[in-house]
Amino acid sequence: MKMFIQKKLLFSISILLSISFNINVLGQNLVPNPSFETHTICPQNQGDVSNALPWRVLTMGRASYFNECASLSTEVGIPLNNPGIGAYNYQYPRTGNAYMGVLTKAAINNRSYICAPLLSNLISGVKYYVSMYINCLSYAVPSDRIGIFLSVNYPDTSQTTNVGYGYIPVIPQVENPAGNILSDTVNWVQIAGWYTALGGENYITIGNFSPDSLTIGNTLFYEAFYYIDDVSISTDSAEAASIKRNTILNSINVFPNPANYKIFVKTIEESEIILLDVIGNEIICVKEKEIDVSGFNDGVYFIQVKTSQSTYTQKIIVQH
Repeated sequence: MKMFIQKKLLFSISILLSISFNINVLGQNLVPNPSFETHTICPQNQGDVSNALPWRVLTMGRASYFNECASLSTEVGIPLNNPGIGAYNYQYPRTGNAYMGVLTKAAINNRSYICAPLLSNLISGVKYYVSMYINCLSYAVPSDRIGIFLSVNYPDTSQTTNVGYGYIPVIPQVENPAGNILSDTVNWVQIAGWYTALGGENYITIGNFSPDSLTIGNTLFYEAFYYIDDVSISTDSAEAASIKRNTILNSINVFPNPANYKIFVKTIEESEIILLDVIGNEIICVKEKEIDVSGFNDGVYFIQVKTSQSTYTQKIIVQH
């Protein structure tokens, strides 16, 4: 009788632990280091993806880790950097101080991918909201194919063509719609969708999983490169908080762009408006919701809108 009670108690404890574990898992973002803020050392060169553990590069294609801690004179600084496909580019992170970048098309079927193990396996039958934000490099040729692939193991890179530089022929669970050219070089664009897990998926891989024949761009030998920030895999309850935060961010409107006389900022709450030059130097910090730029030189600037709950950064062009 005593042994039966002990076994029943152990079984009950096991059930409670399992329920507790599942509740915790269902209430969090399962992507580790989701905005790439945590790093071992500052990136110095293209390809230093593994500096932001546990992320890694899957193929020999050009993927890079960018962080504000890197010198602005390097290839991988923020906001000024050069991923190697043209002149220097200027872009602030969507949040925090860092972002990643992947090559989604170059030459013939040349790709790069970033990959990481999840914090926990996905649970069979559970519906997850899978999301990331991307931004097109100013000097890249816009394309349409980029997505998120969830798998039980690391994707088999032996399937790639071009001796490790080719595409991985799998079907991503979440992907930008075919034909929808991602050409926005100013704003961060969300790529997202719901996914009902088969169970056991424990790795996330980001990149272009389609061959050239199914990837749209302007020319055959163009290069498409995208920055990536704020990657998320969460359940319905966890996504509610994210939706609330995104509602706040989406309520911020900066216009016109390009601007020739004044820049107007529309927000739903009190905010601090900061105007920065292309290398991050503060020019103006005001509470007013308009900035006179009539005396500014033509060129690229950044506006930061700081509210009590978020910081929004947008690239803006002054053109007289």
